[in-house]
Formats: sequence, structure tokens, C-alpha cells
Amino acid sequence: MTNPTANFNDSALDEMKTPDGRSLREVSQDHPLLVVFLRHLGCPFCRETLSDLHSRLPYLKDRSIQPIFVHMAGDEEARQLFSRFGLGEVVRIADPERNFYRAFGLQEGDWRQILGPRIWWRGFQAAILRGLGWGKPRGSVRQLPGVFLIHKGRIVMDFRPETSADRPDYDRLAESVPSR
Repeated sequence: MTNPTANFNDSALDEMKTPDGRSLREVSQDHPLLVVFLRHLGCPFCRETLSDLHSRLPYLKDRSIQPIFVHMAGDEEARQLFSRFGLGEVVRIADPERNFYRAFGLQEGDWRQILGPRIWWRGFQAAILRGLGWGKPRGSVRQLPGVFLIHKGRIVMDFRPETSADRPDYDRLAESVPSR
């Protein structure tokens, strides 16, 4: 976890809109948001994230935390993949130009961060051993993911990985929601 406001453009909370036209700032007034920026949808770590969060949905729901996913693909392609992981009804925001990735300060990784030996091994574990597979990249293969817990119009906690293979502690993120 890092400094939640590092390299963050606050106006992104107003510019990012859910499919019903509400801004993230507005929605976060009602309940906390877990905003998950994914790597390209063909990435085994992206699919691992979808699997992880599908299993965490009851935990998030118990805490009134709404997950919102940001991806770089077209919405139909995303809908198909999300449905495969039991997340067909979650809020998705398409950002093929990666404007919001940049607004939230998410970086592109160098080749060590996306193709190093540890990353290859973790990719094999996710794609083959866990059976999550991989697909055709949509968007930048160098884009690193990120997760932000937003409540009452501000970032409470974030996760900015060092490599494409790093996994956040979703429970820790969820537990950081301030008392109401």
C-alpha cells in the first residue's frame, strides 16, 4: 500500500462515470467503492483478479463496498469475460485510452516488471495450474494494475503493485473503510 494521493488527479473522481451517468465522487458518497484497474483482459493476472474478487463479493457486500472495474477493452468483450467469472452484473468502465489509469497515477511497467522470471512463474500458476487461462491482449501489455478504496469522495487506501504479478490484500483494503 502506498500514499493514496500520490500522483493522483482528483478531478478523475468527477470525470469517471458509471454506466448510469453518476461520477465516482457522487457514488462514493452513498457507499465505499473498490475501484479495480485491470491489466489487459488476456492477462492471467487480470483473470486471477476477477476470480479473487468473485470469491470476495459476499465479504464486500457485508461491508457495503461496491466493486467497480476499469478495463482497456470494449464493453462487449469485457462483459463476456466478466460473466465467465460470475461478475456479469458488476459496474465496468471502459478506458481504452487509459486516461483514468494515468489520472490515478498508474504506471506502465518495464520488461522486468511484466516479464521477469518471477512473473513468468506466477503467470504459469494462474493460467495453467489454476486454470484461468489467457487471451489476446486488449490495451497496453505494459500497463500495471491498481486498486483504490474510495469513500466520501476521497481515496482511503490504495494498492499500486511493483510488478504485474503482485496481488492486493482485498480484506485489508476493505477493513480500511472509516466508521460511518
